[in-house]
Amino acid sequence: MVIGYVAIAFTGNTHRVLSTLSGTGRVGFVPLWIIAIAVLVIALAIGGSVLHLLQRRATRRTADALGLRYARQDPGFTTRWKSRPFGQGRSRKAFDVLSGTVRGRSCAMFHYRYTTGSGDDSTTTTLSVVTVSLGFPLPPMSVGPEKLVGIVAPGLTRMDIDIEDETFNRYHRVYAKSRQYAVAMLNPRAVEGLLAVEPFYWQVLGSDLVASGPRTSVQQLRARAEALVTIADNVPSFLRTDSARGH
Repeated sequence: MVIGYVAIAFTGNTHRVLSTLSGTGRVGFVPLWIIAIAVLVIALAIGGSVLHLLQRRATRRTADALGLRYARQDPGFTTRWKSRPFGQGRSRKAFDVLSGTVRGRSCAMFHYRYTTGSGDDSTTTTLSVVTVSLGFPLPPMSVGPEKLVGIVAPGLTRMDIDIEDETFNRYHRVYAKSRQYAVAMLNPRAVEGLLAVEPFYWQVLGSDLVASGPRTSVQQLRARAEALVTIADNVPSFLRTDSARGH
């Protein structure tokens, strides 16, 4: 049997560490600053865990208040879409997921994290995401502030659309495959819904409307969900018909 013990004695500015392992005594000296760093690292680790726990509890309470379900993670959202910012990097994780319905439409709000690069050049990005189900597929489209649009899906072109609202024209850039489609999607009611919240980046990805951007609060995500629901509710009937026909 291996019997061991560690004793720490204070001698000036140095801790004298005595340890006996398997009957062999070893004597070493550990400076106080190393002990202090070790204690600080442990304290930060414990503090971070407590903070995450408190944040998770707060998110759960918010979900209950909004009538939504809470899940710590949902791997399904890490492979659901391929268009940027999705389908990029490694170690993808969808966490703090709130799901349910908003005004009758299936909806989810969550944080999304992924890592690109390697070694010292690796970068971890965390985004906040909102998705609202259309119930039918539509061609891709990207809308939002120029600084947030980033790299759009292949085949999309910036549309020179003059919406009859100067605020919308000032803060939003529109990318689509055709001007007719973009104008139809950005009808007056859809624009009204978008102007009710701070400008954000969103896409049409298959049968989903998906908003993504820098990490933000659940309250802000809920406001974006409301805007996306307004867009979904006001998709023109001819686009729904074209979708049903496979056009």
